[in-house]
Amino acid sequence: MGMADPRLKQLFDDTMSKAMSRQATCMHPTCNNNAIKSHILQKSLILKPIAPQNQLYCFQPNSSFNPQILHYRKVGINSAMTYQGFCNEHDCSIFKPIENKNVDWSNINSQYILGYRTVCRELDIKQRMFLFFKIMYPKVNPALLNYYFYSLKGLESGIDDLKTYKKIIENGVFNHDYTGYSFQTIVSDYFLELCISSSVTVSYSKIINKDIVDADLIELNIINIFPFNGKSIIIVGFANHCENIWAHDLVKKIQNVKSFLEYSKILNDLILFRTEFNCMSEKLYNSIPENEMQQFLREYKENENNRSVRLTSDLNLFHTFVEQVTVNQQ
Repeated sequence: MGMADPRLKQLFDDTMSKAMSRQATCMHPTCNNNAIKSHILQKSLILKPIAPQNQLYCFQPNSSFNPQILHYRKVGINSAMTYQGFCNEHDCSIFKPIENKNVDWSNINSQYILGYRTVCRELDIKQRMFLFFKIMYPKVNPALLNYYFYSLKGLESGIDDLKTYKKIIENGVFNHDYTGYSFQTIVSDYFLELCISSSVTVSYSKIINKDIVDADLIELNIINIFPFNGKSIIIVGFANHCENIWAHDLVKKIQNVKSFLEYSKILNDLILFRTEFNCMSEKLYNSIPENEMQQFLREYKENENNRSVRLTSDLNLFHTFVEQVTVNQQ
């Protein structure tokens, strides 16, 4: 059965739906209550100001072998950038310090709390994808078995690594032990209506992902970028036992940026090659020419399993928006 087979497509859709809607339990280390759906970035302070119609365009990357699923989808603000991570009580208590308009994003406690959310969201989605592949594995065409087997193995080791990092970050959140991670916050005047929240692994090897596969514990950077009080906030997290060459380079690039166009290109490359969990305003989405969006989806698909630091693209989805803003400011 190929993907054109309607039975397989139906099975794929049903299984994906089952995996994505499965009830999760609270990720607090001592709690087993049901998790609620919560926003990874604060709704009223971060998402609402860029969603005047209460709509955002969210990236839907769960493509696997069904390319139709790969697109930006218009989502109501109540569902945008959400995940099932914590029960109501822990969602309120743990994240309260970063839910006010005066939050200091260069404060280590705030950085850890936001980083905790990012890692837990990544763990939740990996566990759901693992469930998806596990259900599908016995039912697929034998030609796809290898692909499914390696996907399961990859997800399994990814889940183990994320559980280790979750504990490292919990040490900061609950015990104020900040030795495991350090964060750097940049506040930029270049205001792009784009929200990114992802953990990022990169490969320095010339053989695709070899160093990631061989690592006892992969290098995991935590990236959060979002508009806040009329500025762009960029927070990059570094696991202190790693070299973090790519992440330090990213910070340097953003700090030394000479123009809005250059800044927007860095963000384009992040969502194209590194950070699939992102959303943008309707205004920003509508400024992107259709052929460029199609090129973006094509390039994303070609590289979705390649973590190499050498990936490059000529594309900048945001150049039209930036050019319009620049003209208006003159």
